[in-house]
Amino acid sequence: MVLEADTWRLGGGELEVRFWREPLSETCAAATDAGFVIRQVIEPRPAESMREAWPDDHAQLLQRLGFLMLDLLRLPEAGNPA
Repeated sequence: MVLEADTWRLGGGELEVRFWREPLSETCAAATDAGFVIRQVIEPRPAESMREAWPDDHAQLLQRLGFLMLDLLRLPEAGNPA
């Protein structure tokens, strides 16, 4: 797992955003080991409204997506009714 940082330009200012980058298999294993079922893997696309305001960022995010989300479902523990 690698800690990374990115600078986001928001409302005329800048914000440093830090995040962990790790292989998808490790992310999925952490979720399933914690008792979740992965219902869906979601790779959000940049909003079309972003194209005019930040065309370079929009083009880059079309080629290299910046986010990954997991839709998880928590399973009831064995022996305990939900």
